[in-house]
Amino acid sequence: MLKTRITELFQVRHPVVQGGMRGIALAELTAAVANAGCLGFLSTHTHIEPESLRREIARTRTLTQGVFGVNLTVLPNIKPDYEGFLPRHRRDGRAGYGNGRQQPGEVYRAVR
Repeated sequence: MLKTRITELFQVRHPVVQGGMRGIALAELTAAVANAGCLGFLSTHTHIEPESLRREIARTRTLTQGVFGVNLTVLPNIKPDYEGFLPRHRRDGRAGYGNGRQQPGEVYRAVR
């Protein structure tokens, strides 16, 4: 088995990361990636409200015991309820954060 910093840090079998792609990084894809021994990410950007993301996280958990994360993309022209999403990430304990070419400022400071 190949050991890398990614496999050791995230406890996955393969150093492959599936990004949180808007519109496609849903429970089925993310769980399939996790079930294959890789690190999958759900897309926060696909969900308009935090409750929708909470349901998608729960659905993903029913499909896999593997490791997965949640990608929070900060875009300059879209202003979702970032503060509503952040506490959900923390409670669920699986969080990945991405940046869509904008300085995330206060959003990332809230994550620390």
